[in-house]
Amino acid sequence: MKHICLLSILLLCCISSRLAAQEIWVDEDFSSDEWTREFEDAGMTNPGTGVVEISAAYVNHLFKKGEYGGIPGEQGYRIAKAYWSGAFIENPTKGIDGREITHAVRMTNAAEDSYIELPALKNAGKIFIYVRNSNSNTATRFDLQKQAPSGSGWEDITSFSAVGANQLTESLDELHSYELNTDQPVKLRIYRNKLDRNINIFRIKIEKYGVDNAIQSATLDATDVWCDGKTIHLASLLKDSQLYLYDLSGRKILQSPVDSNLFTLPDALNKGIYILQIFSNEGSVSKKVVVR
Repeated sequence: MKHICLLSILLLCCISSRLAAQEIWVDEDFSSDEWTREFEDAGMTNPGTGVVEISAAYVNHLFKKGEYGGIPGEQGYRIAKAYWSGAFIENPTKGIDGREITHAVRMTNAAEDSYIELPALKNAGKIFIYVRNSNSNTATRFDLQKQAPSGSGWEDITSFSAVGANQLTESLDELHSYELNTDQPVKLRIYRNKLDRNINIFRIKIEKYGVDNAIQSATLDATDVWCDGKTIHLASLLKDSQLYLYDLSGRKILQSPVDSNLFTLPDALNKGIYILQIFSNEGSVSKKVVVR
């Protein structure tokens, strides 16, 4: 019988989607053959497990030219004060979404600011940024910015804090996301202030806004989640799932594979509000939960 116990999980919000069904504007994986060809065609030598500078000569270079985001005309990506990097790619080489990681755009804390500028989009939903801090023990910051309405200058949207790399024990990267949810044209960039530490950007994805990406089958809702003692019951488990638990500051508390519909939380877990995320090749679910 489903019943409430000392550890009760109350659903506050739920976003459920199958990855394959999502409609997206941008999905750039810097380990992909496509980006390898792009860098090599621009005259760079594959760094292997080292780094190659994306030098000042490329500041005005447009990578991956084409039409993007429902906006007519040629666009692309601009990358400044960064490196095409195979460094810091150590075991495990799998990302939290299961993909193989070989390379990153390594944004630096050099004397001048470092950024990845994205094509303009006619709208934007949620952005996902997969990263790894180059510092082993100390957290670092990176920012999401949008171009000012005047077209000159950039405005801060939000900042993210990437944990020290030594905290990433189960996967090479960590995932940061933000709900942009704008139906107005927007041009974004990922920005590294020169006072912060180096950070590796592995993948960037942006969903379209105003598109219902939800799939009603094989998702979790309030009636699908209950507990018995220290055991979480998941009625609609996605195949080959990984479970992540974060506190509200974005610090990862727990990461574990989920091989069945039962998952036991650690006895030492404090009461409070957490973000529960489950990823698989079939889809994902994200829930804000209260642990009491």
